[in-house]
Order: sequence, then C-alpha cells, then structure tokens
Amino acid sequence: MKKKSWGKYLVLLITTGLMILAVYYGLNRNRTIDYLSSNDEVAAVVDGEDLTLGDVALYVLYVEKQVEKDAQLYNPENTRDYWNIHTNGIFIAADAKKSALGMAVHDMIFARAAEEQGIELSAEEKEYLENEKADFWMDLLDIQKERPIAPDETINASIEKMALAQKYQEWIAEENGRAYHEYDWDSYDYEAILEANHTVKKNDKVWKQVRVGEVSVHHSDVNFINGMSEEEKEKYKEDKMRGRFNPFESLWKDMTDDNEADQDRQE
Repeated sequence: MKKKSWGKYLVLLITTGLMILAVYYGLNRNRTIDYLSSNDEVAAVVDGEDLTLGDVALYVLYVEKQVEKDAQLYNPENTRDYWNIHTNGIFIAADAKKSALGMAVHDMIFARAAEEQGIELSAEEKEYLENEKADFWMDLLDIQKERPIAPDETINASIEKMALAQKYQEWIAEENGRAYHEYDWDSYDYEAILEANHTVKKNDKVWKQVRVGEVSVHHSDVNFINGMSEEEKEKYKEDKMRGRFNPFESLWKDMTDDNEADQDRQE
C-alpha cells in the first residue's frame, strides 16, 4: 500500500511540476518588455557590436506612427483591426516589427561605412538636420508624446546616425550607378552587401518581448478620426497592402530639391 501511495504521490508531484513549468514558460513567452526601462537591452548584434533597444527606438516610433495613422483611416472604431490584418504572408504588426529592426541595422551599417569612407555631414546639412529633428518630434502622435520609449537625446542621436547613413547611401548609389532606393534596407542590392560582408544575430530573448503596435501607442487611448465606409475600407486595404515599409526619405534629396527651387526662383 505504501508503494502505491508513494507512486501516486510521485505522479502528482511530477504532473504539478510540469503544469507550473508550462505556466511559467507561457507567461514568459507572452511577456511584453517595458521598453523605456530596457533601453540598454541588446536587440541584435551587428558585426560584433551591440544594437540596443535604445538604438532601435527611433524606428519603432516611426513605424508605429505610420501604421497607426493608416489604422485610424481603416477602422477608427478599433485601430487594432488594421494591425491584425494578414497580407502577403505576414501580419501588419509583424511586418512593422521586422521593418523597425531592419532599418536600424541598415543605418548602423551604413553610418559606420560612412565614417570609414571619411563621409561627414556638412555645416549646412547639420543645420538642416536640426529642422528635421524638430519636424520629427512635432509629427509624432499625441499618445507617442505622452508615452516616451527612450530619452530625447537617444532619439536625436539616432536621427543623426540615420542622416549619415543616408548620405552614405547616396554616395554608394552614385558610385555604382544605381538609384538611391536600390540600397534601402529591404532592397536586393543592400541584401547582397549584408550577406557578403556582415553578420547580424538577432537576440530573440529580448526582441521577442517587444510588441510593436503597443510600444509607443496603445489602442484604448488613441484619438480617432472620421472613418470610412466598408467599400472604402476594402479599397484602402487593397491600395495600401501592395507596398512595404520604406525608410525615411533622404534628407539630402529634400535639401537639394529646396536649393534647386530657390535657384529657379532667383533666375
């Protein structure tokens, strides 16, 4: 009888232990990281150098702003619907997350390449960049301004790195006789450079806990705008889903266009 009792007790103990482990791993798998207090956590390692959540914060802000604006047009009553759309084999939220990290890695590699080539921002470009910083902060959604995910100086430093990366992108495109966008983060030519010359190892332990779509925005707090009819939503979805996320447009192209416009007016 004692052996049978001990056997039942052992089975009960093992079963309970397995249930506790299952709950523990389930909770940790679905855990969402506190982004602001985790800025020093490593999202990926690029050529042996850490890319932290703080480094990626600018790009998270950007993609969340873009998607949330689209979501407000698609379904102002529940913007979460748009984030959960599955298109081209991937959910909008997952595509946004992939884009944020992809752009951050791209700019880290290109900014470093710019330094190696001796490429720097001119005084005029630095002055122009200050205006771009101000515009970036002004254009954030109200909720993003209320939910900081990194210190302002961290974001501004990333904007400066992005600008240097864009200048290198223009340089390499011109060197190879290619268009600027042929070296975007999701382009074939950039992918070829990445695969041939660089190593990128994503830190899944940290990055999986980042829930893009709930970092700088939170759907229950979003201010909605007037919506669309069902027919308009379908058309909007078809039009919008054809493309992927693109990085910021080149600051220097904008500046060149402005200078050319001024010259035309003077003539």
